Amino acid sequence: AYQCETLDETVLDAIVRVGGDNTEATGVVIDKNLVLTAAHVVNGIESSIRVGYHGYRTPESLIALFPDNDLAKLTDDTSNLKPLAISHQALYTQEPVWTIGYPRAGNLTTATGIFKSNLEPGEIHVTAYVDSGQSGGGLLSCEYGQFVLSGMIKGFGAIDHGDHYVRLADYSVAVPASDIRSFVDHNLELITVEY
Repeated sequence: AYQCETLDETVLDAIVRVGGDNTEATGVVIDKNLVLTAAHVVNGIESSIRVGYHGYRTPESLIALFPDNDLAKLTDDTSNLKPLAISHQALYTQEPVWTIGYPRAGNLTTATGIFKSNLEPGEIHVTAYVDSGQSGGGLLSCEYGQFVLSGMIKGFGAIDHGDHYVRLADYSVAVPASDIRSFVDHNLELITVEY
C-alpha cells in the first residue's frame, strides 16, 4: 500500500498567491510557467493580475478562461517551482483529501477531509475545510505515494437564512481533475465573461 508522507516544501511551494485590484486568492503551478486558478478570481482584473511566491509578486497574463467550470490559466515565470501533477484517476468515496490555499490573504493553510460525492457536472463535494481566499487552491490526494492535484477549490457550502449565510464546516466544493485536464489540454480561446 502506498501512503503519502506529510506535505513537503516542494508540494507547498506549488501553491501560490493570485490577486490584484483588492482581490486575494490562490493558484496552483501545474506546469512550467503555467498557473491554474478560479475564473471568478481573475474576472475583471485581467490587467492587474499578480502571482506571489517566496515573497515576490510578478505580473501575470491570463491565457484562457473557462467560466462554465470556473477555471483560468495564467502564464507566469514560475522559476524553479515544481508543478503538481494532475491526477488521472477519479476520487473514490471516503478517499482522504487535502485542501491547500491562502485564506483571507493570510498564511498558507492546509486541511484534511474526505471525498464525499459528485455534485452537478464539474463539481465535487469534499469535507476538508476552506475559507474565502482559497478559491483556485489545490485539492490533493495521494497516488502511489505522491501528492497529486485531484481538484481545484471553488468555494464552500452555506445555508441561506434570508438575511445571512451560515457556512458548513464540512462542505467544500471543487472542480474535479478530469475537468482540469480537459481545460489544460485544450487551447480554449481567451474570452471575456460577465458575471
